[in-house]
Amino acid sequence: MQPETTQLFDRLSKFKWFANVGTRYPEGADLLRANSWEDSLDWCQNPLTEWANIQGGLLLYSKVSTTNDTRFLQWNQVARSLIEPTQRLMESVILPAIPLPKTPQPITNIIMSHISGSLIECEYRDCAPEIQLFNTLLKYYEKGHFPCGWVCNHEDDFPDKAIIVLW
Repeated sequence: MQPETTQLFDRLSKFKWFANVGTRYPEGADLLRANSWEDSLDWCQNPLTEWANIQGGLLLYSKVSTTNDTRFLQWNQVARSLIEPTQRLMESVILPAIPLPKTPQPITNIIMSHISGSLIECEYRDCAPEIQLFNTLLKYYEKGHFPCGWVCNHEDDFPDKAIIVLW
């Protein structure tokens, strides 16, 4: 694991997870607001959100696969090495902070994809420093919000012209 990834795990463990959901985000007119946990669940299950999360991962995967054979061949090993610590972080820090009696699986899945995506972006920053889609979402989590969805008019608009849905 890269030292930067270890530092990111430490940083993630200190976030005030979901402390400000439902409050206005202080900056960023290019945000759409969810209105409740139920609304955020709908956004998590929205096909466009699911597509955007997959596309976000493919941006990095495609870049590394075409520019750095050595690092690309390590992809599965690196990804597997992140699973257990990510699950521990989810179970011990993130999920307990969600103020719901039982967290719906689509919410868990989206959060897990964002965290996993940010960690893998961190691991491969040496190969593709310009691809930081999931790491850009961390600023919302860090401020206590939940980026629960995406909106864009056309697939070519993603990610540059996509709008984040925030709860």
